Amino acid sequence: VIAPFNGQVAFAGPFRAYGQLLIIDHGEGYHSLLAGLGRIDTAIGQPVLAGEPVALMTQDSRQPVLYVEFRRNNQPINPLPWLAARKGIPKG
Repeated sequence: VIAPFNGQVAFAGPFRAYGQLLIIDHGEGYHSLLAGLGRIDTAIGQPVLAGEPVALMTQDSRQPVLYVEFRRNNQPINPLPWLAARKGIPKG
């Protein structure tokens, strides 16, 4: 699992029913949440770059599922504009 954007690790560890959860602070109130992880390879406070490996998926017998959520000011947001801008696709 790689960091979706540059940022700093705000949380890394077990969280409720999410299992291993990684929260990356991207600044200006934006955060990404990554869950369904088997192992987290970063620590709280660590800076990460977009595309940098930050975790591994679980390797149990079930099909692994990566949960990804983008938030701004603690509210979920549509990730499409972020992802489209990253690929150079016009927004809209």
